[in-house]
Amino acid sequence: MQGLSQFDRTVAYADDLRRRCRAHPRRLALPESDDPRVLESGLQLIAENAVSSLYLFHDKNSCKTLARNFTGNYNLDDQRIVYYDLRFHPEVQSAVDKIVQGAISPLPIAMHLLATEQVDAVCSGATCTTAEVIRSALTFLPLAETKTVTSSFLLSKGKHNLLFADCAVLIEPSIEQLVAIACATVDTHRLLFPTEKPKVAFLSFSTKGSASHPAQQKIARVAEIFRQKFPRIDSDGELQFDAAVDPAVALQKNPAELRLRGDANCFIFPNLDAANISYKICQRLGNFTACGPILQGFSRRLCDLSRGANTLEIKLAAYVSLC
Repeated sequence: MQGLSQFDRTVAYADDLRRRCRAHPRRLALPESDDPRVLESGLQLIAENAVSSLYLFHDKNSCKTLARNFTGNYNLDDQRIVYYDLRFHPEVQSAVDKIVQGAISPLPIAMHLLATEQVDAVCSGATCTTAEVIRSALTFLPLAETKTVTSSFLLSKGKHNLLFADCAVLIEPSIEQLVAIACATVDTHRLLFPTEKPKVAFLSFSTKGSASHPAQQKIARVAEIFRQKFPRIDSDGELQFDAAVDPAVALQKNPAELRLRGDANCFIFPNLDAANISYKICQRLGNFTACGPILQGFSRRLCDLSRGANTLEIKLAAYVSLC
């Protein structure tokens, strides 16, 4: 296996995710394999033995041409790489044709393979929008029990591993949807960090009624419902962000009922505006590594990507989808 990159050393849990992938390697589909960032990520996963099979949807010669510009020395003749060509799979062509009208792109093919359990995970979104990824997923994949599609972003810096939700799907979630977002994000945290307790903060511009407004009251109600349904999960709200992450501020602003001590790791935002803006501020100004959107609510492993993702961030998203 290649040595740890600067990225891997910075993101503390990356080596743990890699070990988990190597211990139980699975089949990964990368439908945007004509993008150099995506292709290089996949080839690094092969070199690390983190996947059992890598499905690429572009011909070998085109991939070899792209790989000439990579700094690493990769074997594109590795038998674990599947260069998926529909001409050799007429049954798949027929199945996808029945669902998708017009020209067939790699994305619906990958979703069909995921739905029929021919691959274990799909990672896509480097060149297409989140809406396109979700629309294709909804066309082919069954939903989980919650029946609510949501997302979370994993923000990492040093020892800090935080989940922000929902950053990509629900624009103005209802009370019920916010509870579902929190439930799904807790499940994601348990998947990624099985030895750590999820601690959920429901965020607002107010802490415990320091302001009075229907928006604040909505978040307080969400926190109350979640706490009643899941009393064993550490949670609190409504909280301002500083009261959720700073022990001193938490003690000052919320001394009477201190369920969280400024140590939250799952942050539920009131709407998509707040969540999406916040994660990008952390990423671009706070030097956090952002992984996601991690799509939640499907019965199969699926990770979306930011179109601004670099090679290392794409590889991290692949680790997450394969865990």
